[in-house]
Amino acid sequence: MLQAMIHGKLTREEEGLEDLLTSNTFGLMKYLPSEAALLPFLSLAKDPLRDHSLASWLQGALKVESFRFWPTLAHPKCFGCEPDVDIVFLHDDGTKTWILIEAKYRSGKSSEALEDTERPNDQLARRT
Repeated sequence: MLQAMIHGKLTREEEGLEDLLTSNTFGLMKYLPSEAALLPFLSLAKDPLRDHSLASWLQGALKVESFRFWPTLAHPKCFGCEPDVDIVFLHDDGTKTWILIEAKYRSGKSSEALEDTERPNDQLARRT
């Protein structure tokens, strides 16, 4: 599928499917050594509010403990959500870093805050 995308063999609708792009990008990274692609790629991410890099959270990462696509996450105090990718890294000191990825391509957020409830509905505000 990735080669079909690279060579322009997909329909316009298929080209714009975020899930297909997520699968191609992170699916490849799942099977490569994490230091070859996943860690360098994620280390480039920055917090736009504080200008902090994700690299500091990934220092000392030894291995990927789990890597899931489109898991359903729920908590009694929040609406459920389905991030695109759920990755847990195990660090050399025994700690773990949990990263949830919500990929966007030519689209905005899929939800907004609700005024009449305390439970977060906004996809960026939800957490477990």
